[in-house]
Amino acid sequence: MASRILPWRLASWNCQAASLAGRWLDIDAAATEERLHILGVQGTRRRAEHECTTTTTPGYTWYHWGWNRGWATNCHAGVSLGLDHHRFKPQHVREVFSPPTHLAGRVGALRIKNSILDCLAIVAYFPVDDPARRRHEDITPLIVDWICQLVQSAPARTVPMVFLDANCRLAQSDLSLGIGEYSYLENNFNGWQLTSMVASMDMVVPHTLVATEPTYYHERGHSWIDFVLLPKSLSASISNIKTLVDMGDKLQLAGSAARLDHRPAALTLRFCLWHEGQQQARPSSTFLRWNRELLHQAMHQEPQVSRLHHAMHLRLQPKLPLLREASSDRILAELHDAAVQCAYAEYQFRKQKPSWLCFETLDCLAERRNLRKLAAAGCQNA
Repeated sequence: MASRILPWRLASWNCQAASLAGRWLDIDAAATEERLHILGVQGTRRRAEHECTTTTTPGYTWYHWGWNRGWATNCHAGVSLGLDHHRFKPQHVREVFSPPTHLAGRVGALRIKNSILDCLAIVAYFPVDDPARRRHEDITPLIVDWICQLVQSAPARTVPMVFLDANCRLAQSDLSLGIGEYSYLENNFNGWQLTSMVASMDMVVPHTLVATEPTYYHERGHSWIDFVLLPKSLSASISNIKTLVDMGDKLQLAGSAARLDHRPAALTLRFCLWHEGQQQARPSSTFLRWNRELLHQAMHQEPQVSRLHHAMHLRLQPKLPLLREASSDRILAELHDAAVQCAYAEYQFRKQKPSWLCFETLDCLAERRNLRKLAAAGCQNA
């Protein structure tokens, strides 16, 4: 079995407009200097010509989702994802996901897969939290739902990455919900929506785990509103969390000696897929997410197993005959999908993260020697 562990430099940044001549070349040069491999850009103000358009600069391929006349978008919207030419080829982009028309310019996503990385890169732009007009209370939940459904439908081995301008005040919470101590004292509406999304997808907000420079400067002060979200299971592989202040200074459009507007939020992820020829296998080193203690608890507490079987009954009944002869990876992916759907439904009902079913517990239950046993139990329950 072979492996390659590489550092992946990820960043999220609101460019405050990319419609000026030469703007994308300036962004390309700055991103290349920082050696960014994936850059999520919001606020491009690019008008939608199609659902997704592609452009190239010397160092990057850009995928753009522009704004249109939808009720949830405006001329300040527009999001893009930039992929480094050295790490990604056009054929590595397996799927392009575009939002419905009314969310154009607010969100977009790519499924990227090569021999090293299999990820779902999502770029999103929450509207400004405006208590007077309150339109954000209608728009932000739609963006969150679109992202959650997309992540839940992805294969289990695909790593979700969310590049987000949240326009929020994010309050400190229990670290088990993925938000650290370097945050505000209380949430605003967008903050609550982000907290809910992070908890439901079992992700983490790395820029709340360490002290960093602000990501947004304005006349009255500064704030932290730009983030890169990653799975909580990869927390140990995240490093170099910081704000790229120098890059933001170079690209600032406001004609002022003082810092204004956004600065990129960046981090490094050391991650790889383990593989043997064409067969993908789950890692067996520090990236392994199985927890023996959770396995022991889950297998001896009937309610947990019963709920998983119930999810299988609802989601997998048409597929169970095929899964009896399927590969272990296929069964694992189907189990993940069923359990995530069940967990998300319970979260929406109870408004709290279900303690009985998390990715770690699921991985314990879905360990290779138990896969067919669980599938058989699901058949019996059905």
